[in-house]
Amino acid sequence: MTYIVFARKWRPKTFDEVIGQEHITTTLKNAIEQKRVAHAYLFCGPRGTGKTTTARLLAKALNCEKGPTPDPCNKCTSCLEITEGRSIDIIEIDAASNRGIDEIRSLRESVKFRPQGGRYKVYIIDEVHMLTQEAFNALLKTLEEPPAYIKFVFATTAAHKVLPTILSRCQKFDFKRISSKDIISKVKKITAAEKIKIEEAALFTIVRAASGSMRDAESILDQMNSFTKGRISLDSVNSVLGLISQNILMEFTQSIIKKDTASALKLVDKIMNDGKDGYQFLANLIEYFRNILIAKQGKDLGKLLNLLPEEIESISKQAANFTIEDILYILYTLINTTSSMRYAPSVRIPLEMLAVKLTRRESIVSLAEILKRIAALEERIVGDIQLDSLKKAVKTPEQIAKTPQETKTAGKSEHLDSASLYRLREIWPQAIKRIKIEKIYVASCLEGAEIVEFKDNILTLGYAKNNKFHKEILEKTQNKKLIEAIVSELLNAKVVIEYIMSDKIKSAGEEKSDSDKERKNRPEARRDSIKKALSDPIIQSALDIFDGNIMKFF
Repeated sequence: MTYIVFARKWRPKTFDEVIGQEHITTTLKNAIEQKRVAHAYLFCGPRGTGKTTTARLLAKALNCEKGPTPDPCNKCTSCLEITEGRSIDIIEIDAASNRGIDEIRSLRESVKFRPQGGRYKVYIIDEVHMLTQEAFNALLKTLEEPPAYIKFVFATTAAHKVLPTILSRCQKFDFKRISSKDIISKVKKITAAEKIKIEEAALFTIVRAASGSMRDAESILDQMNSFTKGRISLDSVNSVLGLISQNILMEFTQSIIKKDTASALKLVDKIMNDGKDGYQFLANLIEYFRNILIAKQGKDLGKLLNLLPEEIESISKQAANFTIEDILYILYTLINTTSSMRYAPSVRIPLEMLAVKLTRRESIVSLAEILKRIAALEERIVGDIQLDSLKKAVKTPEQIAKTPQETKTAGKSEHLDSASLYRLREIWPQAIKRIKIEKIYVASCLEGAEIVEFKDNILTLGYAKNNKFHKEILEKTQNKKLIEAIVSELLNAKVVIEYIMSDKIKSAGEEKSDSDKERKNRPEARRDSIKKALSDPIIQSALDIFDGNIMKFF
């Protein structure tokens, strides 16, 4: 008796046996019941998801002796002929090898002849996107107005390559990848019926290799059954498919965690000496770190991993050793290595470079943490500068004794409250920012003022003689009340503000000039301090992430 491969032997014989495409089979069954079957369908989706099988089931349902019926009997002559692939009324064409205009002209000629045994003549054209432009054009007229006894079913894995003029003449159905759960259920059913013993881990590995294709899963199972004589182990699956075992991937990841370069290099050597494919190793490693990334998000996402419970637990433990940024960096590096391997004289070299790079990398701090530390560093530097300015502003008793007349002329107090003044200078930028929200022009005028005195809760602000206009704006009752209210709130004390004009106070332009001069003459000690801060690893990490550099610092 002729051997029939699993993919054909276990092909669905009814719409209800089609797995994972209920949204399509239900629609087709309803259309048959209501006698609303379209003259042309386009089935789109990944390979091995049931497109051609569903097309044959539709043909069977239309030509069954008890039909048209959504539940063909699978016993009549028509059903048996279609099941066995020998019905002369079901014409299957592979557009990949019959893609020219001559083949389509031949199809157009055959359309003129009525079906020989059934009610309908069904044309199933697989990989229809492979047809040439001329072939598509030759098909248009026939497709738009076919004889009543003609039905077209087109199948494709690349719907975007099908001409819009063809799409507009068809009812389009999108086939989904079949879930791992459904594939596992079907494979278990096959192994039970075929009396095949299979390890649980081997089953999950076959499902992962199938990538949502039922046909691929059945073909791999068929191959493994021949290789192992009905006893399928995990090692045998890895050996036949050329896969890298989970243990090797886990061990390589552990080398990354421990920063053990020697161990990682030895693993690369073992993989190459065992004759494993370098690209396959990278593909498996990418999938492994994808699983680590998913596991890092929480245990409730375990259903997204086609792994055994103990494998998920091991991956979750390893995930705890990485930040999200670490995992993304590693995945990015793995993908880049895949590209660079194409141009390398030897596959081994990029893999060894990868092992060294990943085991010697520094842990990547999250962007949020970097920004937080930069903000703290900025506050520290600004605080140092403010403290230095305060020391210059507060005169010692000796300094006051030496220049009493000069101090009085400038309108400044001989006995400043240094603690209160320091607190005032600390909240002053915040006060201006709050005022700017209410009245931006008032804040602009206030920025040109100089704090002359703060004593007995009276704040005296001074202006240069050429800033009389700003002083007058701030002295308006409404503006004065706004400033006093905000400053009082920030200092948690009642504050009254007064304004004076003084020759000793410099205008904005002069102040900027002096400020630039002061900045240039800043003590070298502070410049060294800033240099040291900017050499912090966190700052350097930020520069690496944003591809930046230090242009200038003061």
